[in-house]
Amino acid sequence: MQCYGQVSLAAGVAIGDGVILVADLGCHLVIAPGVCLGSGVLVRASKGNLVIETGANLGSGVLVLGQGRIGPHRSEEHTSELQSHSDL
Repeated sequence: MQCYGQVSLAAGVAIGDGVILVADLGCHLVIAPGVCLGSGVLVRASKGNLVIETGANLGSGVLVLGQGRIGPHRSEEHTSELQSHSDL
Protein backbone atom coordinates (compact mmCIF):
# COMPACT_ATOMS: atom_id res chain seq x y z
CA MET A 1 0.00 0.00 0.00
CA GLN A 2 1.13 3.53 -0.79
CA CYS A 3 -0.17 6.69 0.95
CA TYR A 4 0.41 10.29 -0.12
CA GLY A 5 -0.80 13.47 1.57
CA GLN A 6 -3.16 13.76 4.56
CA VAL A 7 -4.57 10.22 4.80
CA SER A 8 -6.19 8.87 7.98
CA LEU A 9 -6.36 5.09 7.95
CA ALA A 10 -8.22 3.44 10.84
CA ALA A 11 -7.24 0.14 12.40
CA GLY A 12 -9.18 -2.83 11.07
CA VAL A 13 -9.22 -1.83 7.38
CA ALA A 14 -8.79 -4.77 4.97
CA ILE A 15 -6.32 -3.75 2.27
CA GLY A 16 -5.47 -5.72 -0.88
CA ASP A 17 -2.21 -5.62 -2.80
CA GLY A 18 -1.32 -2.50 -4.76
CA VAL A 19 -3.74 -0.09 -3.04
CA ILE A 20 -2.89 3.61 -3.46
CA LEU A 21 -4.40 6.30 -1.19
CA VAL A 22 -3.86 9.96 -2.10
CA ALA A 23 -5.04 13.28 -0.67
CA ASP A 24 -4.31 16.35 -2.77
CA LEU A 25 -2.89 19.45 -1.10
CA GLY A 26 -5.49 20.93 1.27
CA CYS A 27 -7.63 17.76 1.16
CA HIS A 28 -8.10 14.95 3.68
CA LEU A 29 -8.83 11.30 2.94
CA VAL A 30 -10.41 9.31 5.80
CA ILE A 31 -10.74 5.52 5.70
CA ALA A 32 -12.97 4.32 8.57
CA PRO A 33 -12.67 1.02 10.45
CA GLY A 34 -14.31 -1.97 8.76
CA VAL A 35 -13.69 -0.75 5.20
CA CYS A 36 -12.49 -3.26 2.60
CA LEU A 37 -10.21 -2.06 -0.22
CA GLY A 38 -9.64 -4.69 -2.92
CA SER A 39 -6.43 -5.20 -4.89
CA GLY A 40 -5.37 -2.32 -7.09
CA VAL A 41 -7.83 0.21 -5.65
CA LEU A 42 -6.90 3.88 -6.11
CA VAL A 43 -8.65 6.45 -3.89
CA ARG A 44 -7.82 10.13 -4.34
CA ALA A 45 -9.34 12.99 -2.33
CA SER A 46 -9.48 15.99 -4.66
CA LYS A 47 -11.15 19.42 -4.36
CA GLY A 48 -12.25 18.64 -0.79
CA ASN A 49 -12.37 15.90 1.80
CA LEU A 50 -13.31 12.30 1.05
CA VAL A 51 -14.58 9.84 3.67
CA ILE A 52 -14.93 6.11 3.07
CA GLU A 53 -17.40 5.07 5.79
CA THR A 54 -17.47 1.95 7.95
CA GLY A 55 -18.75 -1.09 6.06
CA ALA A 56 -17.96 0.20 2.56
CA ASN A 57 -16.38 -2.31 0.18
CA LEU A 58 -14.43 -1.15 -2.87
CA GLY A 59 -13.78 -4.07 -5.23
CA SER A 60 -10.55 -4.81 -7.06
CA GLY A 61 -9.41 -2.15 -9.51
CA VAL A 62 -11.89 0.54 -8.39
CA LEU A 63 -10.92 4.18 -8.98
CA VAL A 64 -12.45 6.85 -6.71
CA LEU A 65 -11.63 10.51 -7.37
CA GLY A 66 -13.19 13.57 -5.77
CA GLN A 67 -14.83 14.64 -2.54
CA GLY A 68 -17.76 13.48 -0.43
CA ARG A 69 -18.74 10.31 1.40
CA ILE A 70 -18.95 6.68 0.34
CA GLY A 71 -20.91 4.33 2.58
CA PRO A 72 -22.21 0.77 2.57
CA HIS A 73 -25.89 1.58 1.91
CA ARG A 74 -27.95 2.51 -1.12
CA SER A 75 -31.08 4.62 -0.97
CA GLU A 76 -34.43 2.90 -1.60
CA GLU A 77 -34.89 5.08 -4.68
CA HIS A 78 -31.58 3.91 -6.16
CA THR A 79 -32.35 0.26 -5.36
CA SER A 80 -35.76 0.53 -7.07
CA GLU A 81 -34.13 2.07 -10.13
CA LEU A 82 -31.63 -0.79 -10.35
CA GLN A 83 -34.40 -3.38 -9.99
CA SER A 84 -36.47 -1.77 -12.78
CA HIS A 85 -33.47 -1.93 -15.12
CA SER A 86 -32.80 -5.59 -14.35
CA ASP A 87 -35.95 -6.51 -16.32
CA LEU A 88 -34.48 -5.17 -19.59
